[in-house]
Order: sequence, then structure tokens, then C-alpha cells
Amino acid sequence: GAERASFTTRPTASAAAYDAYLRGRHFFARATPAGTRGALEMLDSVLHYGRQALAIDSGFAGAWGLLSNYHRIKAVRDSRASWAIEADSSLQLARRALALDSTIGDAWAAEGIQGFYYDDDWEAAKRAYQRGIRLSPSDPALRNFYAIYLGEVEGQLDSAIAVARQATELGAETIYLNTLGDLLMRARRYDSAIPVLKRAVETDPSVPGPQLRLITSYERTGRYGDAVAARRAWRGDAAAPFARGLAEAGEAGYRRALEVELRARIDTVARFVGSLREYPRDTLPPIPETRLALLYGQLSEWGKATDWVLREYQRRPKRLRLWLTHPDMQGLRSDPRFQALVGKEGLRL
Repeated sequence: GAERASFTTRPTASAAAYDAYLRGRHFFARATPAGTRGALEMLDSVLHYGRQALAIDSGFAGAWGLLSNYHRIKAVRDSRASWAIEADSSLQLARRALALDSTIGDAWAAEGIQGFYYDDDWEAAKRAYQRGIRLSPSDPALRNFYAIYLGEVEGQLDSAIAVARQATELGAETIYLNTLGDLLMRARRYDSAIPVLKRAVETDPSVPGPQLRLITSYERTGRYGDAVAARRAWRGDAAAPFARGLAEAGEAGYRRALEVELRARIDTVARFVGSLREYPRDTLPPIPETRLALLYGQLSEWGKATDWVLREYQRRPKRLRLWLTHPDMQGLRSDPRFQALVGKEGLRL
């Protein structure tokens, strides 16, 4: 019924406004994946075309939703921006879009993201995603975010994978393929994750997330030669230590090179965390702590991983739940400090 109604609804009476909106969505899709080169320049184009669409038709709900998306991504991509201000702008613009048209998927996604990523209000996030999917069933982003919620918050990996597949059927963008690949990895279905992640890489080779997950999937299936080839295709000469280590000492040599890389990444993120001291900590998302905990987890240094989980907990205690559902972080459970926090929050190991 909702799909049938959408075919008879004109989002705007202006072809020029709709053209500007589509151009803005094009740049938004390209700018969204983490680590994309030129993302800030593409976000500038999103803002330009969104404003252009609204200058032609101020009642165009989809364009308000597009600007909501712009502020949401700017909050986490632009280190010069105020995260709290951008996040609030995104939510307010989403609500303006919904006041004009309750079927705007971008706006429901913003409501869900507010609950999931900013407020740690899991139930609010779930309600927003589910309602958005009912009202905008052909929106792939809503299903993508709902799949992440199911996998990361509820740990329902089979359901999450099914919803993520629906997202990739509705839109074959890199970001949706990356989510499906990640969920398959969480379910230890690496042989299924590999072709999905290869598609993601082929769709946009500049995005780091699918590249890293593809390499990790090769490593976890013992396909170190393929991992080296994937590294070489992505990073060129940076793959040399891995190729050399594999040639000289097999898996052990490859893993020594991997440890060197992980420690270098830890140093980079730790320096970034140090540079944030001048900013109010409660206005920043918990991305650095999460990354450092995950990196130490890959090294099986669970005491240090727990250190960073504890730092995250000081600001965002409800996010402890996400560590319980993460299949690669089960080593945290051996630390008495983590066990104590789980009991304090009324959760179960």
C-alpha cells in the first residue's frame, strides 16, 4: 500500500528542484562511506544542491531530508565542525521534512541515528527504523541502519543479514554492501562475506572499510596469498612487508607484519585522541575509544582493550551492551573490570 501510494505522489511540482535534489543525493551517496577521499568537497556539493532545490520549492520535503543528511555526515567527517551543533541541525531538519511528508526515509533514518549513535536510546532507534521502513519500504538506507541495529544491539545476526540483503537489493551502493559483509563476518560466514566485499571494493575502490574487511576475511580463512594480493591492489608497495613475511615464514611471517601494522594504527588513533583534549569530551562521539579497543582486541591484548572500553563507559555507559554482542571482543569477558560493569548495568555475560 505504501509503495502504491508513493507512485501517485509527486515529491515536488518542479522538475528543476527534483534535478537539484538528485544531484545532491548523488554526491551524498559518494561522500558517506568512512575514509572516502574528497568527502568534504562532495559534502559541499550536497549542501549546494539541497539549498538550490529548496530555493525553487521550499515545500520539497525530500530536499529538507537531504540537508538533514548533510549535517549528519558533516558532524562525523569534518573535524572543524561542532559535532553537537551539526547533529542537532540534522535532527531538526529531519523533523521539518517529516512535518511536510511522513514518508521521507532520510528523516526517519535521522531519527533512528539520533537514538542509536547519539542518545544511546536503543528502543527509540528501533521504533524509528521500523516505522520508517513501514512508511518508506523502498528506502535502502533505512534497512541498512536497521540491520546494523539488529546485529550490534540485539545480536540477531540471521535477521540482520536478511535485512541487509534487502538493502543491497534496493541499492547496490558500497555502504550497503559493506554492512552486509560486516554482518556476515560477525556471523563467521567469511566465505559468504568475501564475494560481497569484493563487489563493494569493485563499486568504489577508494573506500577503506570494504578493503580492510575483505583482507581480514582472507586472513581468517587462511588465504594469505589472496590477502597479500588484495593489499597490493589497494595499497601498492605497502603490501611488501606482508608479501615478504609470507614468503619467508608463511603464516607466522604474515602475522608479524600484521602486528606491526596494527600497532602503527594504534599510534595514529592515540595521537588523534591526544589532540582532542582541548574540546569538551561530552560533545564528541565515542569513535576513538571504540577504534582503540577493537585494535587492541585484534592483538588479543585484552587488558588494554578493556582500558579503552572503560574510558568509553565513563561518557557512554549504555554502549557497554554493544561490546557484549561483538563476536570479536569476547576476550573482554575475562577481565574482572568488564565483568563488574556488566553486573552494574544489569546485563548478562
